Amino acid sequence: MRSFSALPTGLAIILSAATLTAGEVSDLKVDLLSGPTKCTRPTRDGDIISVNYKGTLTTGETFDESYGRGAPFQFTLGAGQVIKGWDQGLLDMCIGQSRRLTIPPELAYGDHQAGMITPGSTLIFETKLEDILNLTPEDWALMEQSEALASALVPTATSNTGEGSFSIATAPASPNGDGAAAADKAADSSLESPTAEKPKPECQLLGPFALLVQGALGALALLTLVWKRWRETPKRPWKIFIFDVSKQVLGSMLTHVINLTISMLSSVDMANAAAHVVHKAGEAAQDGRGRTPNPCSFYLLNLAIDTTLGVPILWIWLKVLHSAFLRTPLARPPASIKSGVYGNPPNIRWYGKQLMIYCIGLVLMKFCVLFFLLALPWLPWVGDWALRWTRGNELLEITFALFIFPLAMNAVQYWVIDNLIMDKGTGGEKGDSGQEYTAVAGEEDEEEQRRMIMEGDDEVEDDEPSTQTPGPRSGVDNSAKRK
Repeated sequence: MRSFSALPTGLAIILSAATLTAGEVSDLKVDLLSGPTKCTRPTRDGDIISVNYKGTLTTGETFDESYGRGAPFQFTLGAGQVIKGWDQGLLDMCIGQSRRLTIPPELAYGDHQAGMITPGSTLIFETKLEDILNLTPEDWALMEQSEALASALVPTATSNTGEGSFSIATAPASPNGDGAAAADKAADSSLESPTAEKPKPECQLLGPFALLVQGALGALALLTLVWKRWRETPKRPWKIFIFDVSKQVLGSMLTHVINLTISMLSSVDMANAAAHVVHKAGEAAQDGRGRTPNPCSFYLLNLAIDTTLGVPILWIWLKVLHSAFLRTPLARPPASIKSGVYGNPPNIRWYGKQLMIYCIGLVLMKFCVLFFLLALPWLPWVGDWALRWTRGNELLEITFALFIFPLAMNAVQYWVIDNLIMDKGTGGEKGDSGQEYTAVAGEEDEEEQRRMIMEGDDEVEDDEPSTQTPGPRSGVDNSAKRK
């Protein structure tokens, strides 16, 4: 129902305040039509509520409705913005509940003409509470826990209104704190009932099934890289390939932990988030009702950004880090921090340096993704929208969000990143196709070169007579030459 300021001329008449007797108020009838009968947070005076309605006269003629306008009507309950029958008849109402209000003229427009509403008319409204707009996150948490308690509507009979309706004549205009506390206590006690239904399944990122799915995903990701090596010409030696692949595997484990951490912190317990930026990300993602997206939605969105926007960001960071570390003692020799170059034979220390640089690049990339989410706080709800078809089926939701979608996206990501971090033409061994990789001098090779500089000339002189002049050696003592 529209507020007085927004109603047509006839409906804009505001009745003067009048003291109503108990007998007059008792004529207000509220019939429960559908929806939940119990909830932890019903409507109270001062709530900003959103209501769809249809108003008819006792003759059945419709005089006003919200459905034709395409949006529910919003007003503050108990603030005198609507007729008194609404302020009283919509108290203690649960979201999703539908009521039929039969409002006597004393609680409507009385003896005043209001458009097609004649003086002394009894009004009938079919109402549905769509939302309470001023709920706190704590209110929503309690309401979500009690969703399973919704049962079939059982109308309450009263002595003066007949079966199927109840009177709210004695309902106080402003419920006191004790009443609200009692209602909450009753709701809490009902939650402990052994007959209560189980809560609606929700995506659990760290549950047993979720961990099993993620483990299978990692195994299939390795097979993707093995297939890539099988198609290479020339193929990398197994030592080089294992070093390259292990960087991606360990980096993926690190990224996975970061994704899970962001997902859990952003949508479950923002108050205990250690990082202030993560706290802000969760607050920004809350909708107008104080709710946060599904944890699987955060994970799905993180993965989608990692495998698309994240790849070029990672490539840029690796270039920046390589240039920066070239100016540090870590780059001794400089080839040791060139991605995909491990020396001849492959040196585990070189591999460790490159792994460290790669992981730093991944962490920096994740920070960029997180700030991207902060800049566009509506993005997590895109993930909720993408997962809406799996709602209520935890196994399907986890399988899609943590296995099917990641497998497809990671297959492409691993292929691209492997091309970025491998070195085409180093390794010091022959590939499986027989083509030889160019050897790269390692630290041991440099020591060998210094030793050969000191002794190499003498060895060459010993060999020259045998290669140039056949026959017996001259009797010259090489040791004498060194003297």
